[in-house]
Amino acid sequence: MTKRIRIFLFLAVLFLVGVVVFLVFFRPMVIPGKNSGEPTGGEISVQTQFPVYDKSCDHVTLVIENNSGDAAEFGRPWKMEKKVLGQWSEVPFGEIAFTSEAIWLKDGGSWAQNCHLTHFIGSIGDGSYRIVKEIGDGTYYAEFEIGTSVITAETPYGHEKLENLSLTPDVIPVSNAVYIENGDLHNGDQLTEFLGAWNVHGMGYQLRSAYCGDEGQVVIEDVTILDDDKILWQCDTRRAPNGTVTQKYYSNIVTDGERLYLSDWNEYRGDGSERVLLNFSLPGNTSNEAVKIIGEYTTRNVILYRWSEDGTFAGGIHDIGLSLSHYPVTGGSMGSMIEITRKNLPDPDNFVYEDLQWTKDNALMVMVRTDPLLSSPEYYYEFIDGATGERISYTSSSYRYQWADGEIIIPE
Repeated sequence: MTKRIRIFLFLAVLFLVGVVVFLVFFRPMVIPGKNSGEPTGGEISVQTQFPVYDKSCDHVTLVIENNSGDAAEFGRPWKMEKKVLGQWSEVPFGEIAFTSEAIWLKDGGSWAQNCHLTHFIGSIGDGSYRIVKEIGDGTYYAEFEIGTSVITAETPYGHEKLENLSLTPDVIPVSNAVYIENGDLHNGDQLTEFLGAWNVHGMGYQLRSAYCGDEGQVVIEDVTILDDDKILWQCDTRRAPNGTVTQKYYSNIVTDGERLYLSDWNEYRGDGSERVLLNFSLPGNTSNEAVKIIGEYTTRNVILYRWSEDGTFAGGIHDIGLSLSHYPVTGGSMGSMIEITRKNLPDPDNFVYEDLQWTKDNALMVMVRTDPLLSSPEYYYEFIDGATGERISYTSSSYRYQWADGEIIIPE
């Protein structure tokens, strides 16, 4: 054996010894799971919302579906593992504290949880990962990849920002918008995914559609689910002269049995307050399925939930009274139940909350019908500061309020 071969064999043996030492002493601890890679205990399934995320993303969304025949119980805690040399290794958390509430998911229900990637020690690089979640007596795994993806921090649902799109008037600037061409529906799966996300507690999604405007130009509309009761509608008409991007916040999706609408109410009213979800008619089968999905969706116990123009305040009429919430742009939220000044009513125990509106300076107008049994009732109006909850002013009228140049007018 030549000297060169002996040196080569020595180095090879040294390399193998080093690998063994690393696996034994330095590799992160492998946490064995129950039936690793397969759900355990009944028909409960977990998966991430998207299979691949860009490394710029600060969270992945875990979706839990319960079809076990019974309610499922679990908490907020979760773990994450990375595949290292073919085995799953736990990725260590930094400082993190989970809340201790118990979550009950009914049979047939779905629930989403954002798993933030900023909680770990060091940066999260490309590779194969899985979220580990304890549900009841079982351990469940949702695998995903971090790598090249259209799901990024800037485009969390894979859609380029409106301001970055081409303004060519007669060309749809994206390939993943829902639109009708020659009677055929394109990208209808996007609508299915959107409606599916709306039925999952805590899950966000973005629906982009395109249609031909009054002047023959392409109009782009985005509808983004931001939270269970917060939907952002945006309309881009910049491909027409003097076009712009307008937006409004809604809290619900309702149906009249034929089409879908964005609304602040818990059911379709047909009073002009709704906005049609898609600005074109869907083919029969697709329309019927979409209406069925929304028709089967069970809304929360809120009658009306209305957002301020800037989306930082919300007022609600609930079965148990009024709510006022503040969502600062810095994050977090504050909310409480509030009451009007009953002493100003003719009969403090005989009234109905009729409507809510927000002024431009974020004052909440509460409209009360003072005697629900009268055919020509009196109305009481109270204005409340959205930031402090303090009463600003009040008045009464025999008439409903009106809008004039963006201002609330209460006829005398």
